[in-house]
Amino acid sequence: MLKQYDDKIVQYLETRSTSQLTRWIEKNKTPWTQPYNNDVSYYIFQEKHPALFFFRYEADALKYNETYQNLAKEHKQELVFTHADLSWPKYRKIGEFFGVSRYQMPTFMIIDHKGGEINKYFYSKDVKESDAEDFILKWKNGEIKPYIKSEPILEQPTEELVKTIVAQNFEEVVLKSDKDLLVLFYAPFSANCKNLLYFLPWIAQISSKPNRF
Repeated sequence: MLKQYDDKIVQYLETRSTSQLTRWIEKNKTPWTQPYNNDVSYYIFQEKHPALFFFRYEADALKYNETYQNLAKEHKQELVFTHADLSWPKYRKIGEFFGVSRYQMPTFMIIDHKGGEINKYFYSKDVKESDAEDFILKWKNGEIKPYIKSEPILEQPTEELVKTIVAQNFEEVVLKSDKDLLVLFYAPFSANCKNLLYFLPWIAQISSKPNRF
């Protein structure tokens, strides 16, 4: 494949299979880095390809270009590299989706679809190539956990029969519990949901196993 950008010549070295050749063309025809758009969105969210998002001000693009391009060159086979300036109105929705604001720029974020879900991995350091490289390698090796949007874990007396759980401790309290559990999932803004909360202490008290709920 001959291109006018990035690696000018790309040679196909895999087996002679139409399906493999098609995938190879799709993977290599696009630039290493691309602004976020509908085509990139489809590739990431519909075809479920892992991606690294680089959120930065457009005015700072040249400042970080070498670092960004080097990362993309090294990891283009594993990740789609895309960028967006969250101060632009057209990118605000993607910022809201990921929980990132323009005030957090510049920053990276990786997403993948392991387990059939969209997993988000946040980069928490300054934008330096060595730190970003380490971040990508830790993601590849499964050494970082995906970000979970959650309220803080509440400190509650152990004698409380009904406890409030949040996303951060859901796995520990619920999924790893050796007890039978009754869990109420509710929306804090819903009056009907709030009404149900009043019944939980009563249910816990009349249970034959008081520590069950």
